[in-house]
Amino acid sequence: MKKLSLRQYIRQYHTVKTTESYLYSIEKFIEQHPGSEKYKYDDIVRLLEKLAYKNLTKDYRIRILASIKKYYDYLVFMGKRKDHPCRGLYIKRSKAQVQTHLLFTMEELNMLKKRFNRYKYLDARNQVIISFLLFQALTSEELISLDVSNIDFDNNTIYIKASKKLHRRTIDLHPDQAEQIRNYITEKRSKLAKENVKNLLVTKSGDQMTVDGIHAMIEPMKELFPDKVLNPKRIRQSVISFWLNERNLPLEDVMDLSGIKWPSSVLMYKRIDVKNQRAIINRFHPLG
Repeated sequence: MKKLSLRQYIRQYHTVKTTESYLYSIEKFIEQHPGSEKYKYDDIVRLLEKLAYKNLTKDYRIRILASIKKYYDYLVFMGKRKDHPCRGLYIKRSKAQVQTHLLFTMEELNMLKKRFNRYKYLDARNQVIISFLLFQALTSEELISLDVSNIDFDNNTIYIKASKKLHRRTIDLHPDQAEQIRNYITEKRSKLAKENVKNLLVTKSGDQMTVDGIHAMIEPMKELFPDKVLNPKRIRQSVISFWLNERNLPLEDVMDLSGIKWPSSVLMYKRIDVKNQRAIINRFHPLG
């Protein structure tokens, strides 16, 4: 077998620019992980999990994994290993980064509290819905699934049921919410809801609200923001972005509040600070 250097091996398949990029990452990987030549699958997975928490872009981590794979390709080619520890390992490309510049500020969202419905019972309900959107960032599906029993006034908390995409969670009510919700349940909902309906949010005819009903409630408020898209999803995205970028809540707290299952799904809301990201990369290579 003709002996090839790592550079020669990679150069057979890639351009000079790509080769140099791979070599740089591989060099750092070997330097910071002295035992890497014998790494197993689990070692590479743990490394990738560490990278996921360093707030670098997914594309960057994909390039790092590609470099590591190329290193083990070379070791197998040279007969230094019989197995490849991560050939079948991939990082799924996530949905596009959330365009935070298209979202709403909390000052803008607070304008939604001032819109009233001429039917007084529905106005109280709508204000409760707006509060859940702004303070807990609930989805339309979560809103219509709420039961009266999910509100715990003794502890000032709300229980949100699990769904296929989101975790169940119990989170605090905002100080402004408890009395508002109590008033709606005892004075307004009691005059609307049919006897067999346990859902917290009901229609004018006393039935459970639907997702379409939530959207219809938001529809008239679009005139407040003629140049932006306003719907429950965009409101939720705006609140999550506020938690992460303005309040600077830890990633784990945002996951707990929003019900989001994966750290990468929360990091989609992180505003990209190019200067800061470069500083991080310059300060320490992400494979460390």
